[in-house]
Amino acid sequence: MLDRNVKRHEDDVRFVAEFDDTEDARFFKYTPVFDDRDVCPKDPSYTKFKCPMEINCKERLKKDTVRYNNQLKNEISKLIDYQKNALEAAYFVK
Repeated sequence: MLDRNVKRHEDDVRFVAEFDDTEDARFFKYTPVFDDRDVCPKDPSYTKFKCPMEINCKERLKKDTVRYNNQLKNEISKLIDYQKNALEAAYFVK
């Protein structure tokens, strides 16, 4: 079954051992023992998870900073556009 889907190098034959090719091998389910250190006995629950206040504040600060900078650029460009002549606009840009 595996040989149809995988093409291996000829030298790999000496390193590959027998593989469980039975049809029911696909439906094998691992049931963890509670002394296993790498398997958590319960799935984590994120229903009670709350983002820390620092993360919310940082995100809000970043959005507000971008919004403030965009507004400042917009107002400066409007001030430059509303100058009486090009010389005053050039002084303002400088």
